[in-house]
Amino acid sequence: MADVYPLTPTQAGMVMHGLDDAEHGLYVEQITFVADGARDPRTLAAAWRHVVDRTPVLRTSVALRGVPVPLQVVHRDVTLPVTEHDWSGIPADRHDAELERLLAEERARGVALDRAPLLRLALVRLGPDAVRVVWTFHHVVLDGWSVFHVLSDVTAAHAALVRGERPRLPERRPFADYAAWLAARDDRQAEEHWRGALAGLASPTPLPYDRRPAPDTTPRSGTWLSRRLGTERTHLLLEFARRHRLTLNTLVQGAWALLLSRWSGEREVCFGTTVSGRPADLPGADTITGLFITTLPARTEVDGGARCDAWLRAFQEDRAEDRRHDHLPLGALHALTGLPPGAALFDSLVVFENYPVGDATAGAHGLALRDLDAREATNYPSPWSSRRATG
Repeated sequence: MADVYPLTPTQAGMVMHGLDDAEHGLYVEQITFVADGARDPRTLAAAWRHVVDRTPVLRTSVALRGVPVPLQVVHRDVTLPVTEHDWSGIPADRHDAELERLLAEERARGVALDRAPLLRLALVRLGPDAVRVVWTFHHVVLDGWSVFHVLSDVTAAHAALVRGERPRLPERRPFADYAAWLAARDDRQAEEHWRGALAGLASPTPLPYDRRPAPDTTPRSGTWLSRRLGTERTHLLLEFARRHRLTLNTLVQGAWALLLSRWSGEREVCFGTTVSGRPADLPGADTITGLFITTLPARTEVDGGARCDAWLRAFQEDRAEDRRHDHLPLGALHALTGLPPGAALFDSLVVFENYPVGDATAGAHGLALRDLDAREATNYPSPWSSRRATG
């Protein structure tokens, strides 16, 4: 072992949900893409192994038995599981079906939390210089921002290995530094903020459903419904946001608040939001590879008589204040409400994702990544997600 320290609250929540419904692979993530310029899958595998060797969180397992609290254990040495396939002789029109089959097989294998590493690869040769990558990992070790840290490091390591050189990758602080920062927080100001923000909350805003869930059924996400906005509509949203000093995230969350209010018939609504969780007062936090995201309740009053821009600005200011106190776990927030034990803080979750995709996929190191697709399974029945790639 190289290090041992407790799970962060977000990690612990994911682990507990995963153990409650291991059959469906909750929080087992899958990312797939094509790497153009990869002439030898073995070199690509070696690049991944180099990144795993130098990134502590990618050598981590979770200890749950025989310990007073769940712990994450960083191993000195791990072996990254890699399987290789060859589809170069399969007609291209069959590749989509083969990919779905491979993704299903990898998901069915699951990820054992007590065995490091909590990730594996399947590399599929498509042609002389193209490899399809299927990357399966547990969300407990990586958030979306960190995924692109890993991809950027892998492409840089691959380029060095192709040149016959030892990879020289950017220095990144270990995730343990964030865990230590989190443990040292003084919670009093955060508790005071959330006590006021959640005062009087007696029930979550219900998300309508077309049939009553079966008793004792664990909710989970199952189907993705995708809708891409055209250039004109995207431009209109961007212009509106700039004109009124708003973020696109605020527009998405505000629209969901309005929709929830109309669906539920309630003027005050509360739903979940996911924030980056990377603290501004931890130097180098943006470069640390690991799981930082955290989920917060967003409580707001929807005033049908208010001007849209003024209401959205007030909504945005409230969410900014929430993020200043985002390190408290949901269990601690629940205790500050009037909700009965076991009741959920919210029934729906909105995630606005904004990642540096271009930095990792543009081909700066000889590999160009395309057809990037991410799949996840959470304990929320319908994930509403807005993805925006930057770069």
